[in-house]
Amino acid sequence: MKRTIYISITLGLFIVIVVFVNIFISNRRNNNITPTTFSHLHTDSKSFLVEIKGEIKYPGIYKFSEEIYLFEVIDVAGGLLDDANKDDINMLMLINKDTSIYISKVETNSSYVIDKEIIDRATLININTASKEELLALPGIGEAKALSIISYRSSNGAFKTIEDIKNVSGIGDTIYEKIKELITV
Repeated sequence: MKRTIYISITLGLFIVIVVFVNIFISNRRNNNITPTTFSHLHTDSKSFLVEIKGEIKYPGIYKFSEEIYLFEVIDVAGGLLDDANKDDINMLMLINKDTSIYISKVETNSSYVIDKEIIDRATLININTASKEELLALPGIGEAKALSIISYRSSNGAFKTIEDIKNVSGIGDTIYEKIKELITV
């Protein structure tokens, strides 16, 4: 009898906690997140815009009034599409200023065969000194990612190891695996 009462009370408390957490999250989203259209792009000094595009259900520009994590922006935009490259997304990226985010698609031919003989003859790309054009030669690195690499090293100093390139937004394990044999520090 006492055990049944204890289980009922515990279950009741759990349900109350879940309800309050959902109310809190719902209120935060309703009060601070506003999808916007191009005709309303102006922001006041406390708000900022986030453009999200690519493999997202509702790509567009959204207005926020307080810092927000990328996973929350994705949720507001309807979530990721099935083809979204989840390995390249830093869900815990904190956004607090005007930002544009591109969610890439998983490549259909994601396995790259790297010929060791060609690599041995070629010069590895030094990610600490490479120009945008040199970085563009790497598989999976487009103009935006090349500029992100250059910006990251300008802000944070030289990469200490090649693995440090994964600290650059948009470069996750998938891209790292494609380029690790082609880069150096």
